[in-house]
Amino acid sequence: MRLINMPYTVASEVPEKHLSVLENAGNYSMLEMPFGFRGNVYETLGSHDTGMRFYYQMKHHIPIIGGYMSMIDWKSWSTIKADSLMQKLITCQETKACESMTEEDKERFSNAYKIKYVTVLNRNYYYLRKYLSDEIGLVKIYEDELVTVWQNTHVGSN
Repeated sequence: MRLINMPYTVASEVPEKHLSVLENAGNYSMLEMPFGFRGNVYETLGSHDTGMRFYYQMKHHIPIIGGYMSMIDWKSWSTIKADSLMQKLITCQETKACESMTEEDKERFSNAYKIKYVTVLNRNYYYLRKYLSDEIGLVKIYEDELVTVWQNTHVGSN
């Protein structure tokens, strides 16, 4: 009998084009939108549909923003909820009310969070495209019927 860890990913199941644009990510992170945080059974921020992002992350190994944090303490959860950058991004994706980014927000996006790539599911998130390019200054590097991938060319510049 052979035991395997689940979920098990076969390399051919992950779209090659999705992986090819993420080559040479270095010591950076990825933001996959829609995104969110789940701090406990009763409270979430943003979208918590994390299934595919964790599935693909097993192949590309780039740290991702958001996810499930079990039994998180109140102080840490309060810090996440008070983060103005995360709040702006979540508010934009959830309500289409996209606030302007401050220079401090942009600096934290690039240098504190080290977000090099942003992937956006194309269904119903068309309004994020203008926000990512015009407000944050990201460059679109790949698009197909399912996903658009944006690159942050400013990451690590300071």
